[in-house]
Amino acid sequence: MNRIYRVVKSRATGNCVVASELARGRGKSRVSCSSGTPASLIRGINSLILPACILMISGNASASGPIMHDGTSGSYTAEDVSTSDNGQAGYGVFSTGEGGNISFIDGAISTTGDDASGVVTSAGGTVNIDNSVINTSGSSAYGALANPGGGVLNITNSKINVTGNRTRGVHSEGGNAVITNTEITTSGEIAYGISAMNGGGNITFRNGTINSAGRYGIGAFATGAGNTIDISDSQITTLGSSAPGVYVTNGGIISLENTDVHSDKTYAMQADGNSVINYDGGTISNNSNTEALYARTGGTLNVKNATINTNGYGFTGTSSTKLNADNVIFNITGTHVGVYGYAYSDINLKNTQINMLGSNQTGIQLRDHSKATLDNVTINALNNWDGIVIGAETSLNATNLRLNMSSATDGGSNPARGLLMGSGSGAGNVSLTDSRIEVAGDTGTAVYARSGTQTLSLDNSLISAESGTGIVTQSGATMLVNASGSNISGKTLVSAALNSNTTLNGKDGSMFAGDIANSGGTINLNLDSGSSWKGATDSLQQLSMSDGSTWSVSGNSGVELLNLNNSTIDLHTQANGFNTLTVGELTSAGGTLRFGTKLFDDASETDKLHITGDYSGNTNVMVSNAGGTGAQTIDGIELISVDGAVNGTFSQQGRIVAGAYDYNLVQKGNKWLLDSKISEKPVDPVDPEKPVDPVDPEIPVVPGGPGETGESGGSITPPSGPSQHIVRPEAASYAANLASANTLFATSLHDRLGETAYVDSLGQQHVTSMWLRNKGGHNRFKDSSGQLSSTGNRYVVQLGGDVSSGSTDGSDRFHLGVMGGYARAQTNTHSAVSGYSSKGNIHGYSTGLYATWLQNDEENRGGYIDSWALYNWFDNSVKGQDIGQENYKSKGITASIEGGYTFKLGEANKLGYYLQPQAQLTWMGVKADNHQEQNGTRVRDSGENNVQTRLGARIFLKGHNHIDDGKNRTFEPYIEANWVANTKAFGSKLNDVQVSQSGSRNIGELKAGVEGQINPNLNLWGNIGQQLGAKGYSDSSAMVGLKVNF
Repeated sequence: MNRIYRVVKSRATGNCVVASELARGRGKSRVSCSSGTPASLIRGINSLILPACILMISGNASASGPIMHDGTSGSYTAEDVSTSDNGQAGYGVFSTGEGGNISFIDGAISTTGDDASGVVTSAGGTVNIDNSVINTSGSSAYGALANPGGGVLNITNSKINVTGNRTRGVHSEGGNAVITNTEITTSGEIAYGISAMNGGGNITFRNGTINSAGRYGIGAFATGAGNTIDISDSQITTLGSSAPGVYVTNGGIISLENTDVHSDKTYAMQADGNSVINYDGGTISNNSNTEALYARTGGTLNVKNATINTNGYGFTGTSSTKLNADNVIFNITGTHVGVYGYAYSDINLKNTQINMLGSNQTGIQLRDHSKATLDNVTINALNNWDGIVIGAETSLNATNLRLNMSSATDGGSNPARGLLMGSGSGAGNVSLTDSRIEVAGDTGTAVYARSGTQTLSLDNSLISAESGTGIVTQSGATMLVNASGSNISGKTLVSAALNSNTTLNGKDGSMFAGDIANSGGTINLNLDSGSSWKGATDSLQQLSMSDGSTWSVSGNSGVELLNLNNSTIDLHTQANGFNTLTVGELTSAGGTLRFGTKLFDDASETDKLHITGDYSGNTNVMVSNAGGTGAQTIDGIELISVDGAVNGTFSQQGRIVAGAYDYNLVQKGNKWLLDSKISEKPVDPVDPEKPVDPVDPEIPVVPGGPGETGESGGSITPPSGPSQHIVRPEAASYAANLASANTLFATSLHDRLGETAYVDSLGQQHVTSMWLRNKGGHNRFKDSSGQLSSTGNRYVVQLGGDVSSGSTDGSDRFHLGVMGGYARAQTNTHSAVSGYSSKGNIHGYSTGLYATWLQNDEENRGGYIDSWALYNWFDNSVKGQDIGQENYKSKGITASIEGGYTFKLGEANKLGYYLQPQAQLTWMGVKADNHQEQNGTRVRDSGENNVQTRLGARIFLKGHNHIDDGKNRTFEPYIEANWVANTKAFGSKLNDVQVSQSGSRNIGELKAGVEGQINPNLNLWGNIGQQLGAKGYSDSSAMVGLKVNF
């Protein structure tokens, strides 16, 4: 028989007594109990007091009042326990002592009164609650309490509702509580959902919810070393003011996994006093203007795999606190800071994204000896103020940082600043590796030095202000930027205020872009190891360039001290307009200056260098044409002027060309100019000596130019005589290409026919044939200026054959055929004045028809008429020394008509002697496409549509040796002399300045060769020829041909 006893404490004696007679438990019962048990019985209970008030129950038990076990066990199902302590401490279920074990299933526990507890364990006692409801009300009431001495609470599938101030849903003081799939709700001030304190308190909370509604109502609270709370797969919500969702202090530890934490009016999670919060997985949020994460006085927050949503601060840490975040997303609305550390805080962010969704916000801020380490962090701060703020004595090290910013567009008054450094006089240090800071908006600044001494180190990183300013240094601030393999850019690269100091160092290919504006500060720029800057400056104190670095000048600029060591300054980078660089003092060691000049006469527009002080060293000068057509100069185009002492040289590097002219850099006093005319090399005056008898002069020796030495630049020794302009060798190369295009496939009858007159033994001419000829040649000519000498080689192969042939009277014959060919030619041109050279190349094809009539009487006498027409097309190129190759095409028709008559002069020893006068008229209509060179020079043909006339005579022998009797083998050795006249000389016009071949208008030609019939089906022929013209024109050729008759 199971019995239930009501136990109360006598107020008179202080002892526990049975309050009624023996009663039977009949099913589920509800019994109320009033107890005067002091609070010490529940919290800090001891084994001397508890036994007097314990009803010993064994086996299955039922209860209608408080349940207490000391060292014994009991199991209760579907029971309602309700107690009221009338203002004194009370309990519903209480287990204590080793072996004490209560199982309470499918029931309800209700306590009312101050300090009352629904469930209590202590001194090794255990309570297991399942699928039950615990309701407590009253000040300092606890839903479940695990007291010191190893008390154990196991609550599953239950609900705990606590009402009253200073209450707790589940509280552990040296005991252990495991809460699973349970909902805890608290209301009232200082009402905590779960809490662990006073040493050794441990709570494990799984798959549950905690809701706290009152002021100071904390969801999960741990204080003191050795007190821990582990929460997983749960939700924590606090709605009251000053009520963090999770709060740990004084060395306590709270760990959360896959848990959402929300605080409506204050911090979502707070760690104080050398305590630790570990958070892995879930969402952390709050709606107030306070912090989602807050740490102070040594608190540590370890957060990973989390999303943080807040209208306030994402994180604030002060007084030696630490934030370690990995794979975290901060979504920040309002007007506050994403991550804020001051007073020796330590911030470590990895794989983290900070989204600033409000206006006038800051992504990360450090103050007062704090530091931050970032790895793969992205800050999106569009419509905002500051991306990262670095205060006094702080440091930030970032790898793979991405900061994207723009100025506010919704009424915010503050311009965007990507990285703000400085507070007071303290120093700040920032190091970025593989990182990007990009700020959009006209008023935006990428890096802003407000005060103090600031250092920014960049490695393979990008700093960009788009249309704003890259670096701003405020008055009194010092900014040092060390960039390695990095880019810094803005419409303004650096803006320096009064009494500021800015040093920008670039190495390992760093690239800077934007103007430098100085309003009374000091700016030093150092470029090393292939670094570059594109921009202009009104006042730069010092610019040092070394090891292949480049400055592309985008406007008129001034530099007080310029050191140029194996580096380049490009003065011409604008599409329109020219720049003047003014330098106080220039020291150069193998530096290069690039000028742009509209090459024409003395008044040409040009970039300029003006040195107001001294110059020393050696500098190379390169000049590109900026749309000039070229002209003859008188005094020259001034590029460089030095007001002070000169202790060095400026040397031309590369070609300077425009139109048909070459320009040279010449020195006149302390000025360097471009001159297109040939000038006499000045000779230093000497004291006169005693005159001597004159002697015959020796032939002068003219030093070779760069084309002969393999070097560009250098001095030029012109020929004596009146001044004249310097002609570019490319002009002759264009002329040679045009001449080749029109003459490569030109032939006479005998070049193509190559046969003796032949009629077979039956008196029938062969009806068809196929022929092949190969020809090579070498050409020499000078140009019309007399400065250029050209030599060329060519090769031609042509193939043709009759498609129709016949005779009108049995002795004459006519042929109609087709032919085609391939040819190539190369010409080298050298200038005796400038020493420069150029090469012309042409290769192409032809196809066409020929028609021939030969009279041929029985004595092989009579006349002939031959005609042909070809369509020709070619690829052409001209490559000048030290300038780019030019490629263009040419095409057109060439046609010829030729006639002659063969006279027999006599016969002896089986040989006939013949004379054949000839006349030929050839029209040459191949034209090159109009072409514009890379330097802007317009190139046109000169001499196209030439008509060539050839008048001459051919003397030949015809016969065979007696050993060839009966073999139908015949040979015709011959010599031929011609006079060739051209109506035009082939040439070119470079910006309408014409340069032509000389000596080609009238040419004498002599040929010698042999034509032979080997057998009735095979003919061979060949010749060599030589042409000579005026002014050194010559052409040598050799040809061999083969014809097969069918």
